[in-house]
Amino acid sequence: MKKSHVRIFYIFMMMMSLSFHTLSHKTCPKKNVILSKTIEYSGDTLQIILPFLSLSHTLLLRDSIGTYQLCSAIASSIIATWIPKISINQKRPNGGNKSMPSGHTSLSFVSSIFFLIRYGVTTLSLTMKNMASFVALSRMYTQWHYCMDIIIGFFIGLMSALFWTKKK
Repeated sequence: MKKSHVRIFYIFMMMMSLSFHTLSHKTCPKKNVILSKTIEYSGDTLQIILPFLSLSHTLLLRDSIGTYQLCSAIASSIIATWIPKISINQKRPNGGNKSMPSGHTSLSFVSSIFFLIRYGVTTLSLTMKNMASFVALSRMYTQWHYCMDIIIGFFIGLMSALFWTKKK
């Protein structure tokens, strides 16, 4: 791997770690059943896999412009997600704080929509879109977010991807 790719990877890891702050407070509120825990864990895992899948694809194709676009889209999505989280500080359905908007949803959709725009409609891009949808639904099912949190998170991810991504 080239030194520039290693630097990009480290920067990407730092950006991602900012968005995973909420993963350290894992519990499945009000639903202490195996299915809920499985859905929560699956959604959390996919939220991590989707950006890494997009990043890996840009690096494997040696698409430096795509890598820049992805990192820019994710960075703007994280910023656009956390400003309202901190300023609004809406209560979660489970009683926690910082519900609005869903960071899992915005990160999942910015990654999958980036891939769809940049590399076109493929089986992988459609699968990633479906995975992002699962992440969003898992956040409501496990009572981490309200429906409006998910919708706003989706639009943040969509707008960030649309703004930064150009078709290859």
